[in-house]
Amino acid sequence: MNELITGMDQLSRGKLRIAVFPAFSGAGASFVCGSLAYLAANKTAGLTAAGASLQEPRRRPAVSLIELGRPYFYQALSFEKREGLYPFCSVRKLLEERKSLQSAENLKDGVNWLIREPQDLEGFEAGKLFRLISSAPGGICFFDCSGIFCGGKGQGTSFPDPADIAAEMDISLFVIDPMPTRLLEASSSIASFLLEVPEALVVVNKNNSGVHERELRRFLGRRSFFSVGHMPPELIYKAEYGSKLPAAIAPSNEIIAQLGAIVENIL
Repeated sequence: MNELITGMDQLSRGKLRIAVFPAFSGAGASFVCGSLAYLAANKTAGLTAAGASLQEPRRRPAVSLIELGRPYFYQALSFEKREGLYPFCSVRKLLEERKSLQSAENLKDGVNWLIREPQDLEGFEAGKLFRLISSAPGGICFFDCSGIFCGGKGQGTSFPDPADIAAEMDISLFVIDPMPTRLLEASSSIASFLLEVPEALVVVNKNNSGVHERELRRFLGRRSFFSVGHMPPELIYKAEYGSKLPAAIAPSNEIIAQLGAIVENIL
């Protein structure tokens, strides 16, 4: 997939916007998006992912992760436990008060986490959403679109159509789980997304030896894809109990290396 390298040229012009969309609920868009942001932060900071313990940076990092869809990282990374030392900056509040987004700052592990609180389940109004996309701070912005599916329907509420969001991005990643029943159930929306966003890069998450690759390639129309293995559940549980990302606690894991290869290809 070296022919799809586009990121550094765009970054040299000031900002790189990367959206991560799920094909359906549970595909793993947040896992992929969070891992890529963490690994990109290591890369841009001149660090390796070989177990370096990142301190809270003194200046805003180059990488931001912005949640456009369903909230996840606030609880997964235990931002509520940081309130005494680092007051949480609510992007929703800044948007509603029409304040500059350049002051938005929630720093952890080299990433600026512009995320939503657990109770914040409503989709952003279109104007506020596109202002967030255009004005979010950071040289490399990863947009987690978990809960936003083709057709404009999210979990429990409505969101803009993914194609409209993708149009504002430099790179769009589309995450699927290769379980046949899930693929078949979402086949029409997957086809619609790939038709409307033909430049999207497909990420097959949870790939494993039980997947029939020929059938998977036939389903995807022989479209090339990035392959990411199935992260062992014990690592995911250990990461959440430690308020960390899997990439932070298992940097030498083969699956993290596969995610690192995606970073190398898009940056």
